[in-house]
Amino acid sequence: MPRYADEEAPRHSNRAPYRSPARSPARHHEAEEINQSLCLFVPVVQDLCLRRCPHRASSPTGTVTRTNEGRQAAFETRMAMQRELDAARSQLRSMEREMDDLQRQAVGARDEAAVARSENGRLQDELRSCRERLNAALDSQQELLGKNAQKHELLIDLQAQVAGLRDEIVDKDARARVLEDTVARLEQELRTARHQASADNSARDAYANLSQEHDVTRSELRSIRSDHASREAHLRTLEADRAALRADVSAMHERIIMMERELDLAKSQAESANGAEAAFRDHLASKDDLIAELHRQKVEIEAEFAQFRSMADGQTRSLENQLDGARAKEQMLEDNLRTLHRTLGRQAAAAMPNPQYPLPVTNVSTRYVPVREVPRAPIRESVIYRTHRYEVHEPARPDPTGGVREVSRRVRRYMDLVEEKDEAERLADIARERLRRSLREDQ
Repeated sequence: MPRYADEEAPRHSNRAPYRSPARSPARHHEAEEINQSLCLFVPVVQDLCLRRCPHRASSPTGTVTRTNEGRQAAFETRMAMQRELDAARSQLRSMEREMDDLQRQAVGARDEAAVARSENGRLQDELRSCRERLNAALDSQQELLGKNAQKHELLIDLQAQVAGLRDEIVDKDARARVLEDTVARLEQELRTARHQASADNSARDAYANLSQEHDVTRSELRSIRSDHASREAHLRTLEADRAALRADVSAMHERIIMMERELDLAKSQAESANGAEAAFRDHLASKDDLIAELHRQKVEIEAEFAQFRSMADGQTRSLENQLDGARAKEQMLEDNLRTLHRTLGRQAAAAMPNPQYPLPVTNVSTRYVPVREVPRAPIRESVIYRTHRYEVHEPARPDPTGGVREVSRRVRRYMDLVEEKDEAERLADIARERLRRSLREDQ
């Protein structure tokens, strides 16, 4: 089928018309990415070529002809773009290294927070055990003080009873002495009476009465002596009880001294635990400063990344505008090329001696396909010389989207690292809040 109304189908062509092969969705997506990248770079190359070779704009064939200057301009443009891409890659590598450093610092801070959390748990357990021991010592001291008070009251009562018994014993001794003096006096009187018994019968009666009184007095004296012995035995038992109570009181006093020493030791351990807790709080404060510094660096990196993204968006918009202009120029050049082909065909047909059998303008079927619709296809351009058209085949260009894919991959990696860092900071804040809550509960 001829493309235009004034063209004829090729007569001497054995080649089948071009048909685009069926492509998979992945292949189609890759081709779309390559076309977009080509659409971004082609207008820049065309503008640079037109700036370096202004005579190309006035050339009737447009971009059909190629010169060394055009290839040199394209090469320089490609090298400049490659340098810019290398600079962007180096910047991304440096940003990736910085993010790796920040991630390592976050991991180190997480490990230190875990160690500090375990140390804080150990210190809390020690403080809890010291507190329990202190409470137990205080309770035992209170019990001992209560028991000591009861025994002290019992000792005071026993001392009062001993004092009363001593007074009674003293009274009994005085009474016994009086009775002994009376018995001695009565015996003396009895002896005198015995001496007088032989002389007087009345003395016998007095003697009998005195003997009876003496027996009564002796029985009273025996009862007093037995009572005195029982009182002395009771006094000895009271003295033994008093010595046992004194031994118990001294043992309790020693136990109280030992408990006071344990209490002082527990207080010193509590003070050391409080010092360790203060040191740990200072360590946490230093870690908070480090996390604040990391957050500040993160904010700076995010600002730089936002600036870089805004610059990339601006460049993308400018490249899209240039691409629209290049498409318009391409359409205009295609129209001019079609008009030129028709004019050359008519001129060749008019110049031939036998116009009823015109020679074909070309021996290849002509089909105008934009470059962006055929990804990775060799560029085919024709050079018109007189009335013949020669095919020029060039090798396929290298894939220019490799750098773009690498940049997008590294940008995604950077965003993942930023998310990981945010997650690490969130976990550190949660751990710090739990630690502060536990410290408040312990206090």
